[in-house]
Amino acid sequence: MKFLENDELEMLIKEIENSDAVTSHMILLAIYSGARYSEVAALTRDDFNFKNNTIIINKSWQANDQNFKATKTKTSIRIIDLPPDFMKSVQKWTFGKIYAFESITGLPPTNAAVNKQLKRYLKKNDSKLITFHGLRHTHASFLLSQDIAIQYVSERLGHADVNITLSSYAHLLDKKRTLETNKTLNALSNL
Repeated sequence: MKFLENDELEMLIKEIENSDAVTSHMILLAIYSGARYSEVAALTRDDFNFKNNTIIINKSWQANDQNFKATKTKTSIRIIDLPPDFMKSVQKWTFGKIYAFESITGLPPTNAAVNKQLKRYLKKNDSKLITFHGLRHTHASFLLSQDIAIQYVSERLGHADVNITLSSYAHLLDKKRTLETNKTLNALSNL
């Protein structure tokens, strides 16, 4: 599973936070929300609640037939809380007429276009190359590294149950387990 380390994530955010490019906005939203490409592409202006600093994920974008479709699972329908400072920045973005993120075609930028933009930023920073979906893994990995409860991370990602999250991020949990083991042994040694 490819994801950015925390220092790479911080560099990426600093690199793109002042960009006006629609694809950059999609990347930032994925970083802060953990949403899938199809979920970000399906957002409309009405899905942003600036009073409560949330977005609602209630549909996804079907690139093949250029239309909305249901989310991946019923649990994928969710409200995601976002940092107030980030939402103040988002409020200044120019949204499309139908979709929050519209290219010159009037449709959301393609997954390929967003991945191309992401790759440019990552190469510029000498960071590991990941895909847009890797931003979802980066989001989850970052939260888990900050001791955010796995149950909450699972709900935030819209996973059907916590076991999906556990199996997806077991490598991170193993790393944390080693740290916790060492802390436990040090504490017990000081008795």
